[in-house]
Amino acid sequence: MAPEASARPSKSYDPRIWLLGVGTFAVGTDNLVIAGILPTLADDLHVGLDDAGLLVTAYALSYGLGSPILAALTGRIKRERTVIWAIGAFAFANLLCAVAPNYTILVIARIAAGLAAAAYTPGAYALAIALSSPERRGRALSTVLFGISMSTVFGVPLGTVLGHRLGWHATFLFIAALSAIAMVTLRVARMKSPDTSLGSATGVAARLAPLTRPTVLLALLPNFIWGVGGMSVFTFISPILGAHFDRDTIVALLLVNGFGGLVGGFVGGRVADRYGSVRPMTVSFTIAAVNFALWGLLANFGIDVGLIPTAMIVFVWAMAGWSLGAPQQSRIVRLDPANASVTLAINNATFYLGSSIGAAVGGALLAYMPPIDLTFFGTAAALVAMGALRLSMVLNRRRAIASPPKA
Repeated sequence: MAPEASARPSKSYDPRIWLLGVGTFAVGTDNLVIAGILPTLADDLHVGLDDAGLLVTAYALSYGLGSPILAALTGRIKRERTVIWAIGAFAFANLLCAVAPNYTILVIARIAAGLAAAAYTPGAYALAIALSSPERRGRALSTVLFGISMSTVFGVPLGTVLGHRLGWHATFLFIAALSAIAMVTLRVARMKSPDTSLGSATGVAARLAPLTRPTVLLALLPNFIWGVGGMSVFTFISPILGAHFDRDTIVALLLVNGFGGLVGGFVGGRVADRYGSVRPMTVSFTIAAVNFALWGLLANFGIDVGLIPTAMIVFVWAMAGWSLGAPQQSRIVRLDPANASVTLAINNATFYLGSSIGAAVGGALLAYMPPIDLTFFGTAAALVAMGALRLSMVLNRRRAIASPPKA
């Protein structure tokens, strides 16, 4: 009996879960830092802002398409081994980005980085769940998400400063170094998953089965829509802020945005454990919609939004957006706990697919509107995502009533 007892996750969960956040810190920095160096990168590569924005699309699309497939293909490999090799591949891909001689090679390297991130992040979430008890899963997920939140506070501003001072090549060298540190840290930690019940389905087809379930697909829809709306604005945050502020002030505002994400990620896991998923997500979508609408309306009415009000806006935006992560992931796991590694991968994939579309749509809209008006698109996306969440809950409830569990 003793070995079985020791194999169970403790109520407080393994503190080494925090080390998984080192990798998500690197992944989060790579995903978001393009927004900070977009004008610099576009000028150096002699491409327009819309083409530079496609670097976000390339990364996010490869992540979104690769995530569920890679999760299924690596299902038989130990999670701890998957995350170590994946973050190593991520470091190598970013090294390729750093030495890319032209736009085409950079796009290819970004695709490679997206695929490596697609293997690492869902694996890190699944390992965190396996190392924690069911009542602490929301907190474990927010711990891993904390790494991405921290990337918005420190990684993105620092990467942006490096890009402005030393060129965009230095930004990718910085990310490659972070990823290498994460690989070494995880290797030294020697963490092992004590639970094999999550994601235990055998065969690729069986692991991808959640994609055929309407309840899972509906639950993914709000995440996808928010990815479209949120990244359509964030991808072009530098030109939005650049209309009123200089480069150093933009970096400071990105730092404020990062702190908002840090607070949101921290709060999200706690409220998910206490209140479930739907109420916290509804509140977050509402706040995001009002915040975006207020920002756009103030600008269109010619009201000069100074530094402090702008800082408040970008803080609240990030806080609302990042607080969605843990509740959404907890909800997905509850829908199909036996395939948690794959459902979490699919959940991340839907956001990144939405992000890829959002970056492309935002770039296309710039031909017809000033950058600040992208906030209205973000408002609409937040409201539609909230509607999709409510629809998903209603249909799931009706399905449960129509198909009661067998005695």
